[in-house]
Amino acid sequence: MNKQFLKGLILGILSTFILGTILVFSENIKHTIEVVFDSVNLEINGEEIKVDNILYEGTTYIPIRKVAELLGNEVEWDQKTRTATIKEVINSSDEDKEPKEKGEKEEVNKATTSKIINFSEKSLEKLVREIINKPNGNIMRDDVENITSLSFSNPTKEDEKICDLDSLKHFVNLKELILDNHKISNLKPLESLTNLEKLSLNGNNIEDINSLANLTNLKALYLSRNRIKEIDALKNLASLKILALNGNKISNIEGIKNKDKLEQLYLSENNIKDISDLEGITNLQVLYLYHNKIEDISPIGDLKRLRNLSLNKNEIIDIKPLNKLAVLEKLVIKNNKISNITPVSNLKNLKILYLAGNDIKDFSPINEIYKELKDKDFVLETNEKKNE
Repeated sequence: MNKQFLKGLILGILSTFILGTILVFSENIKHTIEVVFDSVNLEINGEEIKVDNILYEGTTYIPIRKVAELLGNEVEWDQKTRTATIKEVINSSDEDKEPKEKGEKEEVNKATTSKIINFSEKSLEKLVREIINKPNGNIMRDDVENITSLSFSNPTKEDEKICDLDSLKHFVNLKELILDNHKISNLKPLESLTNLEKLSLNGNNIEDINSLANLTNLKALYLSRNRIKEIDALKNLASLKILALNGNKISNIEGIKNKDKLEQLYLSENNIKDISDLEGITNLQVLYLYHNKIEDISPIGDLKRLRNLSLNKNEIIDIKPLNKLAVLEKLVIKNNKISNITPVSNLKNLKILYLAGNDIKDFSPINEIYKELKDKDFVLETNEKKNE
């Protein structure tokens, strides 16, 4: 057998026959081959493989055809060009791997996309970009996680008014949200904002407030000048200190019952007649109930911490319950059906008193407190003036 024929027939990896171990790497077929010279054994990916070898003129030849086929590859021999071609065969595990990797990439892309916050309201997006100092690029959830306050009220342009709050559902660390005088109606995106302590949405188109039922950290809630009829959703909001619901369509106020932390309550310009649910709100200091349909104010008599009370434009005749309000400083009872103001004489701390628009003929009961009044809408005729 001549040397040329042997090289063409066998084709091998040329290695000097020495004691020891050598690692042979193939980038294309992605396997590691460990060859131990002496016994000429192959270890492929940890598995020992025996390969026939040929010793020729002091050199050991290992057939590459055998090695390649053991690795699952096809070897073709071209007699004319005396060239060996190794074709890499993709096994089933590789076939499975590619879709998996593709699937993984799709999952990664999907996950990345899901973290992008899409803003349908450009004015809201502009506000957020200013806060996070990011004029361009996608706004991610991570970008807004430290935002605790958002405020944009009274827009001057119609196209700046916000309708859709959906993008805000990702602002889970918000503690304060103020969006007065927009076109907001749907509050569902706010359900996840359980860290909110102050929410102001005055002057919007809100009818349903059920989405606020679980915002139990709320301390101040402003929803005046909307279209709200039912307030049962407020029953669980035990932390409320300020509640403003002026200018709605509320008739039943059971939702505020037993709010013992409530200090300020604004329910003016509604359809309220029965105020019995005010009983028990003993920390109340400010109460506005003007322009309703109230006749009986007896529940107010137990609110002994009241300092500011407005009851104008109702159907009130009897104000006896007011004589218990010893710390009251401001009383507005204009435009009712009051004739007897004797109970007011006990209000020694009173500084502001509005009585106009009633059937009062005798003002003498308030002679003693008249001089202490800093603001009033009537003039008390004293005996001195009469004599003059």
